[in-house]
Amino acid sequence: MEFHHFKRTFRKIKKTPSSIIGMFSPRKISMAVSYMFEMSEYEFVHRLTGCSEKKFFRLLEELNSQKKFFNALDKKHKKYLKDSIWERFQPWFRILYILIRIQKPEKMVETGTFSGLSTSIILLAMKKNRGGHLYSIDLPIRNPKKAKKDWILEPLPPGTHPGFAIPNVLRSRWELIEGDSGKNLPKLLEKLGEIEIFFHDSDHSYDHMMMEFGTAWPYIKSRGLLLADNVDWNQSFKDFGKKVGHKQNQKFGFGGILKH
Repeated sequence: MEFHHFKRTFRKIKKTPSSIIGMFSPRKISMAVSYMFEMSEYEFVHRLTGCSEKKFFRLLEELNSQKKFFNALDKKHKKYLKDSIWERFQPWFRILYILIRIQKPEKMVETGTFSGLSTSIILLAMKKNRGGHLYSIDLPIRNPKKAKKDWILEPLPPGTHPGFAIPNVLRSRWELIEGDSGKNLPKLLEKLGEIEIFFHDSDHSYDHMMMEFGTAWPYIKSRGLLLADNVDWNQSFKDFGKKVGHKQNQKFGFGGILKH
């Protein structure tokens, strides 16, 4: 697009309602462009696991066929939140499911749970693996006064706890530790010893992400994974990868590092 055409388009956008302008914010435009040039979902998984393309698509079809699971998850989610799970479902959930199915972790640690959508995806994969246990750390209450309109930062619904939407059939493989990860993550990892996968999805500030990465890294087994959501919010994921000398992979703002 030539520059004068862009200026005319921008003038029109400035006159549109704020809700529409939000769709064209610099950050969202930048994210959309970066996603276009990122590696494919298969390439992301292949770099971390070495899986074949045939296996990747077989597992993707396996997830897509779980209608009973998604209906149960949606029902529990709507009980406390008005929207459907599909309004919050992230493309990287597919990647997460496939990684768990391939890696078959015996012990996995997650920080940040909220309603339990990504947690449920992990637990479904573990059920299919017929093995594994997930330990989640999350704050029991989010302060409504500090919550923003962005659903990621909204408070938990009254009377609920992190993971309230997780189907009961999956809960036997899950343990929730309520509290701050700064205090609870070191204690949990020391108790568990080595883990196969660590997944960050809590406070996405630079300092907090670096703290969690640095705390979890020594406990991740060789050929294990460090995963994180919203790695495009700051430079922590890239900086940590450089610090430990490992290559970072990114797709949909979801990052993964394979420990050598």
